[in-house]
Amino acid sequence: MGKSNLESAPESDPTQYTVLVRIASSIEAVSKYTFWKSNCFAQALCAHWILKRKKISHTVYFGLQKDKATTMKAHAWLRVGDKIVTGRKGHEAYTVLGKFAHT
Repeated sequence: MGKSNLESAPESDPTQYTVLVRIASSIEAVSKYTFWKSNCFAQALCAHWILKRKKISHTVYFGLQKDKATTMKAHAWLRVGDKIVTGRKGHEAYTVLGKFAHT
């Protein structure tokens, strides 16, 4: 997955923007039609494999959020520079429990 408890650079290469948008929109579109549940974890993992193959530095995050009751929710998202590629919606509300940088 990458190096534990490290993060990739906070800035992204502007020339990668188009590639990142394509990857994000492709994963989101395909996830609606898979035979399995393509949740945030599956989407982050898919983006990780694609970005690793393209040799693009990124960080995968795993977070947890406690609801009003005693329930907990988990979330995964992937960041390249200052862009969230997968899991963007609501990621700020989660406490990061683990992060893995692939540089």
